[in-house]
Amino acid sequence: MINRINIQFLISYLGFLPFVLILFDKFFLSKLEPNIMKDFVIFYSLIILVFIGALNWDLKKNISTKLVILGFMPSILSVIIIFLFLYSYEVFLLIIICFLLQLIFDNYIYKKKFERYIYYKIRIPLTLLIVSSLFLIQ
Repeated sequence: MINRINIQFLISYLGFLPFVLILFDKFFLSKLEPNIMKDFVIFYSLIILVFIGALNWDLKKNISTKLVILGFMPSILSVIIIFLFLYSYEVFLLIIICFLLQLIFDNYIYKKKFERYIYYKIRIPLTLLIVSSLFLIQ
């Protein structure tokens, strides 16, 4: 059984677990303070955004300038979003837009058959789950 489970897929989907727990608390338990819950979701979402962008980097070989820029943009955007958040701006919609833009750009990056498989089995479902969760949590 364990040989049939792809560990990378499992870890990717386990990364969604904090969103599930936050949503469960929001709708059923109401134990977490709303401000703490929102702050956690914002910073956790930004970590995921940066991590997904970093997946396009391969330090062992030369990659195109386009991939370098697309891999670095989530980091820059996350810093901007953190500053906006610290200045009390509402950033949920901006984070959602960043996730959707990242998904669209990744559609043009992943060209090989295995990459397309990952895109359809991990990237699209998880991004849509995260975006949906952000709408529900906000």
